[in-house]
Amino acid sequence: RQRQMCMRDRFTGCSDDNDEQVLIPAEDINGTYENGSEVSLLSLTYSGEAYTGGSVKFTTSDNKTATLILTDVIPGSTEVTIEGIQLAESEDAYTFSGSSTFTRATSGSIEYSGSVRSGSLTLSLNVTMPDPSGWAGTYRFADVSIDATGGTEASACYCEITGGNDGYQYWFRPILGLVLPQVLDEITLSADGNVVAGYNQDAVQFPADADGFMGLISGGFSQDVVDGYIAGRSYVDSPKNLAYWIETDGSMLVKLNAGAIVSQALSSGSNITIDFSTLINSILDTDATGLRELLGNLSGLLGDNATLVTTILNSVDDSSLNTLLGWVKNGFPLNVEQADGHTHIYIDREVMSVVVGILANEDVMALITGMLPEEYQMAAGLISQFVYNWDTTTEFKLGLDLVK
Repeated sequence: RQRQMCMRDRFTGCSDDNDEQVLIPAEDINGTYENGSEVSLLSLTYSGEAYTGGSVKFTTSDNKTATLILTDVIPGSTEVTIEGIQLAESEDAYTFSGSSTFTRATSGSIEYSGSVRSGSLTLSLNVTMPDPSGWAGTYRFADVSIDATGGTEASACYCEITGGNDGYQYWFRPILGLVLPQVLDEITLSADGNVVAGYNQDAVQFPADADGFMGLISGGFSQDVVDGYIAGRSYVDSPKNLAYWIETDGSMLVKLNAGAIVSQALSSGSNITIDFSTLINSILDTDATGLRELLGNLSGLLGDNATLVTTILNSVDDSSLNTLLGWVKNGFPLNVEQADGHTHIYIDREVMSVVVGILANEDVMALITGMLPEEYQMAAGLISQFVYNWDTTTEFKLGLDLVK
């Protein structure tokens, strides 16, 4: 009789409790999901915008709770794990939502929601980054100020130099102080880690002749001059998820989403979006030797820039090239100082030394000289003199002078 009841009621639980039906077997949804994958497709948004790059590993053992491991998704954190995620059944997928925290110097928070089905994972993230120094906010460039001698004391360009190249600060402040406001407007360090800037793509304008150019250096620079050059320019905000700021031990890293930048640049003007993340990541995961070989094979894609890129690659020593790779992959190191309502974000002597090492190569300088318009050939001489004086330069700070 027991056997007959089991046969009759086999759909109502007379069999072993372990035979409980599940919507999708765990083995069909467990795995690592990536953009562009044909078998485990990741559709990821960060602050409401599509995110290119990174991967997400999804695991569940009971189809009730799950764990997500985010790799190269949260800026400044190679890997972030979210555990105890509650799964809910929908028509053909498991859905989930909730919040979590992650910690560096201070805690940040993640709000997440998504769904998983066989072959695809959809995930939406809203992140608040750790910001112990209160750097998040919207900034504009500092106004021009002139010292008692007629020299430029402050501008959009922050520059302090001591030692052999100290005179160059009186060139950098007015020249870059004129260039930067033509290219950029407001700069926002968002709470989610995004760097968003208002930018203008029109050609940068300079004084029409050498006398006007020298006039900027010798007391002819002012805020009125800057206002005249930027009059009529319009600025649009850069897309999200291309660059991020990260605070680490009182310094800042600016990390580029290189795959997204290249994909967007090469897809510009086309209805087809090409994801170059896999290619870019393979480049960044190699070393100096591998990079030379890989870019040598891809030289046809570099167009007019192939000669310059090849010359630099062949001129830079392995140590410097590996340093540059590390910066692109992990973030460019910047210093931050705040005083009298100004925020200075700049590179220092250690970072600039890598650039000077590249400029010291004769082949690189010859290419740069050839690229300069005839009326600005004097710049090549200034660069060469700067490189020559570098060893006696004891302090170097070059960057942005910003106010909130």
